[in-house]
Amino acid sequence: MSVPAELVDLALNALEEEVACWRKVPWRPDYTRLMRFSDTFDAPIGPAEVPEEATITCHDVPSHMADDMIVRFAMEKAVEAVIGAISVGSAND
Repeated sequence: MSVPAELVDLALNALEEEVACWRKVPWRPDYTRLMRFSDTFDAPIGPAEVPEEATITCHDVPSHMADDMIVRFAMEKAVEAVIGAISVGSAND
């Protein structure tokens, strides 16, 4: 059984978009602050450029786990996107 190319593309796009929302900021020795900026804007963000309507989520994690955590968060979004597409597709059948 093969996975439809549309679902693979949807999952990869969701993964890529979610990874792009996250920034890693050194926080304290051996810790990194992961900051996720809401999807309300696409441009690179600096400290003085965050719009008021933006939502920022922060997680302080051990530095050696920072990349793994971003991948985990992104995988959750990819799975949600695929499940949503399957749910919509099966509702239309």
